[in-house]
Amino acid sequence: MSRIRIKKVDDMIATLESLERIDGESESFKKNAIQYLKLYADYLDDRGIKTIKKNAEGNNETN
Repeated sequence: MSRIRIKKVDDMIATLESLERIDGESESFKKNAIQYLKLYADYLDDRGIKTIKKNAEGNNETN
């Protein structure tokens, strides 16, 4: 099972922030996604988590 570093979440945030505006609705979705990812990254950082295991192929269960 592979892992990703929390830095990848920060990279996702930076990528979303760099995308051009399409319209009002998509901009709203983008801003919400950025905010949720920031909260997720902050939560993991507060808990001292530096890497996360990826789910197995086809296994999308949530805990």
